[in-house]
Amino acid sequence: MTVTLSDELRQALDQCAGQPLHVEDPRTRKTYLLVEWDLARSWIEPHMADGNWSQDQNARRCDLIRKKYAHGLTASETAELDQLQEQVGQFRERLEPLAAETVRALAAELSRITQPQSGSGTPS
Repeated sequence: MTVTLSDELRQALDQCAGQPLHVEDPRTRKTYLLVEWDLARSWIEPHMADGNWSQDQNARRCDLIRKKYAHGLTASETAELDQLQEQVGQFRERLEPLAAETVRALAAELSRITQPQSGSGTPS
């Protein structure tokens, strides 16, 4: 799903000068991070480069899951789905370091923006 930026968000992104933008949902108080797609892709693509999982495989997996619950699967389709489920599980496990890296980067950024700036404020 793609959402179009409001003028307010566009202006805030312009002021961030390429840095991630922290956005808070006033209803849930959850904070989100808006990151330019090229930067996000640079975090993700190295973990997908080995070619062990593709959009075509995922589409087939989704088709088999839908068919399983709508009409049932043949024995060969069940075996194929089991294999695809195993492959996607292995793929997700390889991405886990990415999640850990991202959490560390976000924690560092949160720490940076929530700590008082040294050298600012009133002189001692």
